[in-house]
Amino acid sequence: MRAKKAPVQHQFFKVEYTNVPVEIPEAFLAPLPDPSIIKVSKINFENSPLPEYKSNYAVVLDNILSKEEYDQLLVMTEKSVGAHRGGDEPENNGWRPAMVNAGRDYEVLALDYRNSDRIIWDSHEVAQKLWDRVMQAEGMKEYFSVLQGEEYEAACGESVYGGGRWKVTRQGLNERLRFLKYGPGQFFRGMLCCSPRSRRNIQLTLIRTL
Repeated sequence: MRAKKAPVQHQFFKVEYTNVPVEIPEAFLAPLPDPSIIKVSKINFENSPLPEYKSNYAVVLDNILSKEEYDQLLVMTEKSVGAHRGGDEPENNGWRPAMVNAGRDYEVLALDYRNSDRIIWDSHEVAQKLWDRVMQAEGMKEYFSVLQGEEYEAACGESVYGGGRWKVTRQGLNERLRFLKYGPGQFFRGMLCCSPRSRRNIQLTLIRTL
């Protein structure tokens, strides 16, 4: 008879995220002179391994940032937690193990579920610059101008069936920017407890492969 595995013990921590002021160059993420370099590919969930997300809208935007812009964003992100400033540098340039929200300003370290490093940076300015760049991609400004009708149910909820009408603000994105770094063998397991309709929002994910 196989012995049962002992339950994994998780650590809970009370958290508060603060940042060091970071100077954002005015030219950072300036409008592209030729937005056609951004390649837009819509994901067809119905014909994918995730057909349960067929009512959701997702696109891949290649070339949304240049390599130089990615590098600059990475340095500024690490600066927001005290790195690259001379003197006492934070360990691992400020990257710390990513934890899972447990509510009431508590998070849990659950490395069997979420195993990666993370920096959280609150920046209205960078969020707006990123969204402005997204809006330069073909079809994005038209799609997000007014969110109304059944096709937007995944983002806006059931209010769309009662005539609900939403507009995306100029900033577009939540100013709480979460940067994740995955090394060999690290992972974030799928959300098995939530249905595709239970997480309604608009997200921008930037992926940089090394």
